[in-house]
Amino acid sequence: MPLTPDWATFFSAELAALAALTGFVVVAISINLSRILAYPWLPSRAGEALIGPVGAITATSLVLIPGQPSWLLGGEVIVAGLVMAVAPIIVQARSWGS
Repeated sequence: MPLTPDWATFFSAELAALAALTGFVVVAISINLSRILAYPWLPSRAGEALIGPVGAITATSLVLIPGQPSWLLGGEVIVAGLVMAVAPIIVQARSWGS
């Protein structure tokens, strides 16, 4: 079932806001890169800070793909959500092991 124009507008605005937020996080990391690299556990935490916004951008972008069956879209969003949930756990587990 195609998105109604109202929902398409909402997801487009959401995508733009998420892109701006992700850009702010990237800029914050790049401005503080030398300080982040000074501590061995912070680079993984900086990468972890990008998982949420990038995952949300991915899920929002998937919703805007035209002509997808709803079952496929649901599966794609579930996979994106699982990656967003599991990736930080993996990052944390690796940092605990070091």
